[in-house]
Amino acid sequence: MTAAYQLPPLSLLKEPVQADTAAQRAWVAKQTEQLDAALANFHVDAHVVTSTVGPTVTQYQLKLAPGVKVSKITHLQDDLKLALAARDIRIERRFPATARSALRCRM
Repeated sequence: MTAAYQLPPLSLLKEPVQADTAAQRAWVAKQTEQLDAALANFHVDAHVVTSTVGPTVTQYQLKLAPGVKVSKITHLQDDLKLALAARDIRIERRFPATARSALRCRM
């Protein structure tokens, strides 16, 4: 006769790590300022409206001025990557019915 399976004890699991939200907000604010400054340096009339922080990717929503093409930002992808010290940047097209685009950064 075989013994019934016993679940491992919960003591094997580590306590969850609490994120330092104040430090994270400060980091996002700094990155937002750097992105706005980089766009201004390249004469792109756009600025960051909101940001969303995920586990590996941070998304910045950019409000583009009338007449600014997304392709202008796309051509600056490598320069923006250097300005933000990001491993990878992906630029998404405009959201329907808005003048916003998204820039996703993997740090």
